[in-house]
Amino acid sequence: MYSPAQKILSKYLVASNNPLSIQLDITNSCNLSCNHCYHSHHRNIGALKAAGWTDILSQYQDLLCKLDCPPSIILCGGEPLVSSNLQHTLRQVSLRFGSSVPLSVLTNGTYVPDQVLELFSEFRKVHFQVSFDGPDEARHDEIRGKGSFNKAICGLRKIVQKRHRVSAQFTLSHRTSKWINDFFEFGKKEKIPAVNFVRFVPSGVGLKSKQSGIDRELTSAELKEAYKKILIGSVVQGVETNFTSPLFHLIHPSLGHYGHFGRSLVVDYMGNLKVSSRTDHVIGNIQKNGLANLYLNDPVLRSLRSGKIWGCENCEDLAVCGGDRNLAYAKYGDFLAPDQAAGKMKIEILRRIIMKPFKRACLATLAALPIASVSYFANWKLLSSSSSSEKTVSMNMRSALRSIVSLFSFGLRNRAETLGQTSLTLDEAREIFRELSLEDAQGDLADRKFQEAIEILIINEKIKVNSNILIAGNDSGLIPK
Repeated sequence: MYSPAQKILSKYLVASNNPLSIQLDITNSCNLSCNHCYHSHHRNIGALKAAGWTDILSQYQDLLCKLDCPPSIILCGGEPLVSSNLQHTLRQVSLRFGSSVPLSVLTNGTYVPDQVLELFSEFRKVHFQVSFDGPDEARHDEIRGKGSFNKAICGLRKIVQKRHRVSAQFTLSHRTSKWINDFFEFGKKEKIPAVNFVRFVPSGVGLKSKQSGIDRELTSAELKEAYKKILIGSVVQGVETNFTSPLFHLIHPSLGHYGHFGRSLVVDYMGNLKVSSRTDHVIGNIQKNGLANLYLNDPVLRSLRSGKIWGCENCEDLAVCGGDRNLAYAKYGDFLAPDQAAGKMKIEILRRIIMKPFKRACLATLAALPIASVSYFANWKLLSSSSSSEKTVSMNMRSALRSIVSLFSFGLRNRAETLGQTSLTLDEAREIFRELSLEDAQGDLADRKFQEAIEILIINEKIKVNSNILIAGNDSGLIPK
């Protein structure tokens, strides 16, 4: 018999054949000191030994059997490629799940010796996500340390030579959002198949950066513009990106995806189960309390799986959004709090797609139907008159409402016909994206052209809205199913 928690998970995991991914932070040690890092330190005191990771993988295997879903392994840290646990962990993964298990490695790319790459040779579905924070040596090294850019480039090229899948991930912050087009030019130059972005979270060292004014997270308005630039950069440069991040649907309803917080596993270097590696919140120790017990019964995880987020429960976009739970925790200390950017962006989108078209529809109607316009204002004037009888007021109200309906219906039809006359070809849609990449186009006309161009590019599969990816909800950007 399934428990209620297992039923919720089974509906998501089994019905869609999605894996239950597990992120293993096999070390907290790192060979870099990035000034935006969400870790507060890189000491490795209390880290699990090899036997501890064997136990955790065994419990993970049992949980997969209980939920009847496939595995997906993500290795992270710290820097996983410097970990003394790497070889043992890979051996255990191979013994339990075979060489075809989807295996992802989140690395800074600065330490990729041949003997380390050789450890992955038996796995057939390996994906390396290499982190960059600047599109060139000067900007990258300012954040990650002198010499780190050239080392990361060398590491990335070695990974490509071994024919492993690779992508680049950039932290999207106030500072780096100005470099979005440069990031895509960098990806194209290095022939990186995908360039992805993850929002800056002010926690750990990153919180100190925010407090000292070095960097900060994006406001809702800035995030909207950044996502727009990401979309344009991807199309213009011909480099894939992850359009399934939460809040992308507010740029276009075909984009965006729920973050699946609570539907994946994150294990820190001490064997603690966490909601996310980007916060200090610990659910419990797996070796003491058991993985299945913690995962299935923790109230925060259960609430996240059922979508119980403040103010979001009845939102029609919950299935494709959910906001960023890391940003919610950083702001309020609660994973179930709202992502402020989601609410503010949605208000702006509603204003743009409902209020402005309504205003245009009414203006078009007033210009085309002067008689109905006069009737509309006359009826409302009588309606507001204190000397009108109750019967007269009732009649005038009905007449005014009829005028409103006819006015608005005509205006909407007029607006629809106008849009229908401006259908774009694929080449025209591409040209709009190129133009927008060269100038900071503003206003309703530019926005409408942008939306129409997105539609055409999606129809022609130039923007892939159903990429073969799964968002783990934590450090990963592009994770193979």
